[in-house]
Amino acid sequence: MANAEYLLMHKDFYKTQESIEEILDNKADENSLTLLSSLSFKHHQAKVFKEWSISRLANNKSQQQLLEQHTPYGRLQIWTCWKHYLSHLNQKPSQQSLQDSLATLHRTFCKLNDSDGEQQHPQQYFLTTTTAFSRDSWEFQFIRAKKIFLENKTLAPYISDFESHYNIKLVDYLNIIYLMVNIYHLKDDIDYLNPTQLDRWVLDIDHICASVPINRKTLTDVLGLISSTLEESQSFAKSTIDEPNNFTLFRNRPFIKLSETRYLPIEGKLVEDLLFNNLYYKIKDLYVGKSPFMDDFGGAFETYAVNLSNTAFSEKKDQYKIIPEFPFGKPQRMSPDLMISCPENNSVTVIEIKSARVLDRVFSTERDDEAVDNSFEKTKARPLIQARTRIGEIVQRKVHPDLTDSKYYQFLAVTMNDFPLILENIVFTGPAGEDISSSFFSMNIEAYEVLLKIISCDYEITLDNILNGYNHYKHKMSIKTYLSRVFTHNNLHSETFVQIINGSRSEYIDYLRASRNS
Repeated sequence: MANAEYLLMHKDFYKTQESIEEILDNKADENSLTLLSSLSFKHHQAKVFKEWSISRLANNKSQQQLLEQHTPYGRLQIWTCWKHYLSHLNQKPSQQSLQDSLATLHRTFCKLNDSDGEQQHPQQYFLTTTTAFSRDSWEFQFIRAKKIFLENKTLAPYISDFESHYNIKLVDYLNIIYLMVNIYHLKDDIDYLNPTQLDRWVLDIDHICASVPINRKTLTDVLGLISSTLEESQSFAKSTIDEPNNFTLFRNRPFIKLSETRYLPIEGKLVEDLLFNNLYYKIKDLYVGKSPFMDDFGGAFETYAVNLSNTAFSEKKDQYKIIPEFPFGKPQRMSPDLMISCPENNSVTVIEIKSARVLDRVFSTERDDEAVDNSFEKTKARPLIQARTRIGEIVQRKVHPDLTDSKYYQFLAVTMNDFPLILENIVFTGPAGEDISSSFFSMNIEAYEVLLKIISCDYEITLDNILNGYNHYKHKMSIKTYLSRVFTHNNLHSETFVQIINGSRSEYIDYLRASRNS
């Protein structure tokens, strides 16, 4: 399976009966938290830690092979490790050297790996692990959030409620989160394993305000919304230590406040998700019971996806014909959200866009078959069935000249998030009972953004063939991984998407310049 690695087990490498309590006894301190944070922000840092362990911990050839063939941790192990370190935290600094602290971290990760997933149903464990591994583009989360929450006027009343409730302007929230993500992605030049540089990993308000033209009070207010005190973090960790999937505080407040000016990020994906994925819940949770926010957000989400589609496909007007959503029939129905005709291949890709999400219960419980089934239904089956049904009606009634029964149709569901990889595919059958599942696809919005980036490039493979190509890989990689490899392996370049990102960054620079004068 692509991007999959085996976790290194304590019972295989250390071969002792020590408990996590014994491993961490008088060894978890603030420096340990800083070290854990520095190894948790970017995915490649697991490789750095692995290389260190090979050079420092292998006492024989057998141990070296184990270290080389396994990874010390994944994202879920990082989050769980935070709980244990916070639960065993000492206020006084331990007497460990940095190398000893790294060795303690390694033993802890391996011990967690011994019991990883044993309380969870295998299918749900697979789904939560692969979903946690997936990481949304922080650049496009920022762009997506601005387009949906700031520029779509339908959501203005809800944004006003957000700003009143938190006493923070959403434009400040987004730009300051983006600033902090930028700060940490620029820290690649720091040697995290060097004790003289480790303290530079901590987010320091004084340092930021001295180097960036940002309003100090606004920065402090935003950090107050996305951080918890050390005491609050410890309390949460201790109270949920027996709830292996409960990371609620970490998701909503992925910074720990060490002092009035110093903060520590828990993990990179959690921080980046503040830009869009978690922001959605911060707004949604302001309303108790049924609220029009869900429908209005769905409309804004669809508008964003359709507008980005039009931008990408307009680069290929000689190759594709865009068929927008249209009403038809009596009683009146609406067509799918977007249809892309490729005359060259006599094909039509039918796209249905939904703001559907995987239910939170899938990630917060050990087993909830109903939540898993409902999530499949919302993000995959229902939008695909809806699109197929509508196209069938359109073809039968002959209401559009480009949508006839002589065309080859494929169907694509685009949702806010999804299960990136599944063990069993949904089966679709044709009129004669034949399996036509190879013409049905689903993906989350980030994967769709990658697909549109490919479409906007100088690339001869057409949309329908790009999607059909995934059928050869769907059992071993997510569609986002497949699309990312198509883009990378073919050395593609999208000037359109470069301009989108540069435009977003220019807006951010303008925000900082305005902040200097505020």
